[in-house]
Amino acid sequence: VSATRSHPAHAAFDMLRTRLLQALNEHGWSRVAVTAPTRGCGSSFVTTNLAMAFSRLESVRTVLLDMDLRAPSLAETLGLSAKDSMADYLSGVIAPENFLQRVQPNLAVAL
Repeated sequence: VSATRSHPAHAAFDMLRTRLLQALNEHGWSRVAVTAPTRGCGSSFVTTNLAMAFSRLESVRTVLLDMDLRAPSLAETLGLSAKDSMADYLSGVIAPENFLQRVQPNLAVAL
């Protein structure tokens, strides 16, 4: 949507965040995955905006991982560049502190 919260869709993502936090707390979960059956379904849009909504809460730390190893797109969406290979990170070649990029106080990304 936008980082400035000027778009009316921010309210929808804030509501989704609140409902998701309730479900996470009820079930004792700590992780969320957003997937799509095919390319172009909007999972990157939803993931990015949901991560931004979570990061606005001081009590919540958020890590956004672009797990699409074939066609990663979150770096472009966020206007960042990928530092290294996600495959290298997942295989343990790169330590988290060397791979994650902090983009906001409560938001780190792995691209």
